[in-house]
Amino acid sequence: MTPEEIETTMDFILRSQADSVVRMERLEERMEAAEKRMEAADKRFWTRAEHVQEQIDLLAAAARDLVKSGRTQEASTRRHEESIRRLDRAIATLTRIANGHSKRIARLEAKG
Repeated sequence: MTPEEIETTMDFILRSQADSVVRMERLEERMEAAEKRMEAADKRFWTRAEHVQEQIDLLAAAARDLVKSGRTQEASTRRHEESIRRLDRAIATLTRIANGHSKRIARLEAKG
């Protein structure tokens, strides 16, 4: 090889190496930027996951409260229904008594 060919080859090698260094630096910068984006996305994900879990916990508590309220309401309804049945029986008894008295009054009036 002539000295010019050697110099040309050396220039090529040096340029290629410099280009490789620049590409590596750009790649490292892109990797750092990607890592930052991933960290931000990860943080957003976990923040949202925590928010979703809080909402799930609130909904679960509300569901438990509804079930408890429903059971309380059912018990109250059963007590009210039993009270209504007792009142119906009392009204029927009082109606029979009143009818009996009405008949006696009518007989007494007829005699009198």
